[in-house]
Amino acid sequence: MKSKKWMFVVVAGLCWITTGVCAADEPNKTEKLAMSYCGECHGLDGNSISPQFPKLAGQRSKFLEAQLKSMRDHDRSNADSQDYMWGAAHKLDDDSIKDLAKYYSRQKPSPGGTIEYPALAAKGKQLYEFKPANEEIGSCIGCHGDDAEGGGNEPRLAGQHRHYLVKQLNLVQDNKRSAPDKMLALVRKLSKEEIEALAEYLQSK
Repeated sequence: MKSKKWMFVVVAGLCWITTGVCAADEPNKTEKLAMSYCGECHGLDGNSISPQFPKLAGQRSKFLEAQLKSMRDHDRSNADSQDYMWGAAHKLDDDSIKDLAKYYSRQKPSPGGTIEYPALAAKGKQLYEFKPANEEIGSCIGCHGDDAEGGGNEPRLAGQHRHYLVKQLNLVQDNKRSAPDKMLALVRKLSKEEIEALAEYLQSK
């Protein structure tokens, strides 16, 4: 009996010595939530494979928090939000949303995609960095940063799926997704080809 008790103490001590390995094998609550609740569509680490769903890894936490609340409260009401996110987000409270947003913001984004159309990407780069001719409405780089990594409430665009970026810009252009006034003014001036060019450039970042 004494030897069994001694063995238990040794095992328990080893668990403690190895920096809590025995206890730390189980993911924390937020990581569990992300993997079980969001991982099927957005990837276990936030790097979705399907272009139908946005990459969340490295996204700005304030932006993610605002979008999750918007979909939970049915303020973001385009078809994809209704089909995929209204049901998924409706049970999330403010604390869970904040924790998920922080979790994904800390994940490492996967490398950007390969440029398929170099001329289109070059045009997209120019559009991103400089405002359209004869328009006093600023440029994308002014809010989303030199490397399109976003900041504050402005989302990360770098490395996002081309298909997803095109769809979202079209939704903004068609007044089916809200956006800041400055962005609305800029996006409404873009042609369909220019939207494709921006997306081709940004997905490669």
